[in-house]
Amino acid sequence: MGYQEQRICVWFESEQAPLTQIKHGVLLAEIMKKELCFYHISTNKSTHSNIEKAMEVESNKIVERDPIQRITIEVKEGVFHKNLIDTIEELDLLLFIFDKKRDHKKLKTLGDTTIPYLFTDEKVNFKKIFTDIVFPIGYVKRSKDSALWASYIARYNHTNVTILQANDKDKDDKQLIETHLYSIENLFDKFQFQHQIENLGASSWRMNRNTFRSAEKHDAGLIIMALSLDNHFITKFIPGYHESYIKRSKHMPILLINSTRDLYTMCGG
Repeated sequence: MGYQEQRICVWFESEQAPLTQIKHGVLLAEIMKKELCFYHISTNKSTHSNIEKAMEVESNKIVERDPIQRITIEVKEGVFHKNLIDTIEELDLLLFIFDKKRDHKKLKTLGDTTIPYLFTDEKVNFKKIFTDIVFPIGYVKRSKDSALWASYIARYNHTNVTILQANDKDKDDKQLIETHLYSIENLFDKFQFQHQIENLGASSWRMNRNTFRSAEKHDAGLIIMALSLDNHFITKFIPGYHESYIKRSKHMPILLINSTRDLYTMCGG
């Protein structure tokens, strides 16, 4: 199978190459058979030349090791959030990869996108990356978005997936969870990768907190969570609420999905 044009995008904040994010990007591009993209946009044109040179250095290193890996370099003038939608469409991006500490403020722009953001940490256990994937499922429909992305990675990486099932008491909520589980298991069975269901021990309303505890117990190689970014109550009265997910994931990679928009799906997926 050849590499397809959809791109895994690594954000370069400066001329200092984001080596951890590049490693995640290379591995994910290899797993999903996608192209890689190094991207920077800012109004400070004086930095652009050095950033582009840094991108070229890292690109050459990757191609030396893997000649078939295709890499796009894009440095442009502008503002990240104002150009976000056009950038996704023009470069055919599938997801962004950011640094947890340096780039966590970028999460504010996730509500405008149709692609997920992957936040990573330099202290990650590289032997575990993209293995032992965990994600929570409750009665809300967005749980199925997490399952879709788990299947994208697991079907090619032949990794293990743990579905963390919320424990709701309401009869209708329980029925919705069972319905979601049925469709998710059918999807996972289709691609024949290992998966299991684990009781999260919390209701759908409290499942996110318990998700991080379970992920740490599993020493997860990836946490996937779908966010409801149109919840104005949360964003207004609890500033930084969703950013706290990045901190609570500790050194484990976390893929955050905007479930308030129709997701941009993977070609061949």
